[in-house]
Amino acid sequence: MLTAAGVGARCDRVGATVLKRAPLTTVFKQWRDQEAGTRLSPFGAAGSLVPAPVGPGALSAGGAVSRPAVTKAGVASLPPEFDLRDEGRVTAIRDQGDFGTCWTFATLASLESALLLSGHGVADFSEDNLARAAGFDLDPYEGGGNALMSTAYLARWSGPVLESEDAYGDYVTPSGLSPSRHVQNVIYLPERASATDNGAIKAAIMDEGAVYASFYWAVGDYRASSASYYCPSEADYANHAVAIVGWDDHYAAGNFRTRPAGDGAFIVRNSWGAGWGEGGYFYVSYYDATFARGVGWGLGGTSVFISEGRFNYDVLYEHDPLGLVYAYGTDALDSDTAWMANCFTARSDGSLSAVSFYTLGEGTRYEVHVDATLTPDNGDLVASGLLENAGYHTVSLPAPPALRSGTQFYVMVRLVTPGSSYPLAMEGVAADYSSSATAEGGQSYVADDESGVVGIWQDVGGTTDELNVCLKAFVVRAPVTAATGLEPDRSSGWVSGIAKVMLSASGGTGAITTLYRLDGGGWTAYSGAFDVVGDGTHLVQYYSSDSVGTTETIRAGYVNIDTVRPSSRAMARSIRRSRTRKGMKVPVKVVLKDPMPSSGRVRLVTTISTKSGYRLGRTTIGSARINRTRGVSVKLTRTLRRGTYWILTRATDKAGNPQAKAGRAKLIVR
Repeated sequence: MLTAAGVGARCDRVGATVLKRAPLTTVFKQWRDQEAGTRLSPFGAAGSLVPAPVGPGALSAGGAVSRPAVTKAGVASLPPEFDLRDEGRVTAIRDQGDFGTCWTFATLASLESALLLSGHGVADFSEDNLARAAGFDLDPYEGGGNALMSTAYLARWSGPVLESEDAYGDYVTPSGLSPSRHVQNVIYLPERASATDNGAIKAAIMDEGAVYASFYWAVGDYRASSASYYCPSEADYANHAVAIVGWDDHYAAGNFRTRPAGDGAFIVRNSWGAGWGEGGYFYVSYYDATFARGVGWGLGGTSVFISEGRFNYDVLYEHDPLGLVYAYGTDALDSDTAWMANCFTARSDGSLSAVSFYTLGEGTRYEVHVDATLTPDNGDLVASGLLENAGYHTVSLPAPPALRSGTQFYVMVRLVTPGSSYPLAMEGVAADYSSSATAEGGQSYVADDESGVVGIWQDVGGTTDELNVCLKAFVVRAPVTAATGLEPDRSSGWVSGIAKVMLSASGGTGAITTLYRLDGGGWTAYSGAFDVVGDGTHLVQYYSSDSVGTTETIRAGYVNIDTVRPSSRAMARSIRRSRTRKGMKVPVKVVLKDPMPSSGRVRLVTTISTKSGYRLGRTTIGSARINRTRGVSVKLTRTLRRGTYWILTRATDKAGNPQAKAGRAKLIVR
């Protein structure tokens, strides 16, 4: 359990680690430096892409490397043809219309396909919500976007939302929408080094589903009769995003308007409606100069978006809602290694079940530490491993640390990205792109490898760039136990026999254990409904713990039992006939008694009747105090003659116990 002890003890222990920022991609700088309205995008129906400011996977020495691809199933030899359409792993074709939103359609095509491939059914996610709620500076419909913007929107759980909740192109973003899935992983595939370097893309399609890809579209290079595209000319930027759904190694080079150097094509899903191309699809030559290629993501990147159920975690902690904007490193000799950390304050009891972060190169090794102080050691190491691809990754913690509401905790991550001088992903202000980014001191820290180990960190908050490290924490709230058969206080819910209590725990991590005790006795493991017996008020206390030791605050309720019947009796009296006309009220006095007073009140019915039992008046008091004498006025329904009548009383207590025999007293009318 992380407690308040020592929290913040190292917050002010900052050193002189010198940070260095990776150069922005050339095409991003060109895009940003151009006057608004003359930028490289939008491109109308052809799409609208904004160059990425940094290139995940392209920051390491040597850039992309051709390597054999092996699917998760261990298939080292990929088939010459594969089409997700044949597998039923694509959703219906969409149409972006005249808006520059191709990047949203490519993103959600990948996400929807991955959902189908994992057996979770068909989904139709809202491109409009992604475009309008991305959170960046760009016009939602004409400004464009990129895969990093999609990642940020999905990673902070702003989406995806369903198309039925936010329709496309209506210039409206409904409030209060919740994501239908949680996107916890985005794979940034290595860029193709050559026309035949397609193994990583092919394996990703078979393993995960459709792949987001970008390229330069020139209408003159498209051949409508064969729905094929091949552009031999290199370009400095991409202007369209699509989703790759398959390939055909034997697709003839002669099918293209300009003949490429060899056969082979990707099968590509577009977002221009089912009436375009081959039912909305077309073929792109392996030899295309820009398709899924280009240094530093100037051409937009190749990505796979993967989601989980939205009930995997309860709470997300972050300081980087806009995600990856900059890449940073340190001036240390081992520049491929660096530490980053975030300080969070727990908003509720729970267990820290996972953390997420970006890796900016292939083959990144990581360590995750969690502690109440900013000094990592072996005792607070909670996860470690190797991440093969660049991307946004969620790492589950095998033994989730327990958190107490109101306490601070630090998540510290050590990254080793071979060949890279910039292993750290950061959010920050980039003019005309991410100007809404904000940061404060005491949120994010970085350190070189030597400094991080001894707890000497640099606080990156409060700078003009408003920097925060891209590091999130995911918490499962402590178990919550619901009780049936308990009352909130000692005065309500009385029962007249054996009381049965049932407890039910939900939430938490792993197996849940529930304990209870009765009237301050010993704690007992709950295994099913239990009985409470005996007159009086009984205190039941209970709580649940999960498999990682997260424990909810002890809860309590009451069982109020009363098995004793009350009694009542009116006092005999005489009354003048002149006071017993119809509609008049006859005052009587009633003695109420109950040896087990429960809530201290009873329901009292007082009746005046003839000796033969004919009712002449009746009054009911819903809540009368017991163990005292009280006055009751009985309204007559008929005029009484001179003679003798009965005053009958019957009491019922709050537990439902009725008086055994009605009280009886004489009423003499003279």
